[in-house]
Amino acid sequence: GYVYRWKLTDGPHQWLVGAGAGANTFRSRAEGDRNSSSDVSARAQTELSGPAPGGTYYALAQASSFHSSWFAAVQYMPTGLPVAFEVSSYNEATYHSVSTALRISIGVPRWFIRVGATRADSDTVPFVGITYNGF
Repeated sequence: GYVYRWKLTDGPHQWLVGAGAGANTFRSRAEGDRNSSSDVSARAQTELSGPAPGGTYYALAQASSFHSSWFAAVQYMPTGLPVAFEVSSYNEATYHSVSTALRISIGVPRWFIRVGATRADSDTVPFVGITYNGF
């Protein structure tokens, strides 16, 4: 997807809004369900970032016309520590999840290890992965 962003505020607290489009595909992973779809989507988002007591924050909310979905994430990064705490939620018509994670710096700019868990329906699944922050 692509979202063009406009800066609404300047200074220590940044507020951006965006609009764009995406190419989407869906394939059910449920046993026996062969439901799948593909389509383009319209997207809208807002982002906030800036200083917070003892660190910095980042927040993102994005809505998409594909499956009437939305995503929201909040991250807090304590000053002087190589970690960040994250909470995110993804929702669409038939699926809802909440993830919590600890992002750990590995000493290479923009690359991190993420450790956490995702709760969807009544299942909680732990995860460990590597991530790249392109912003």
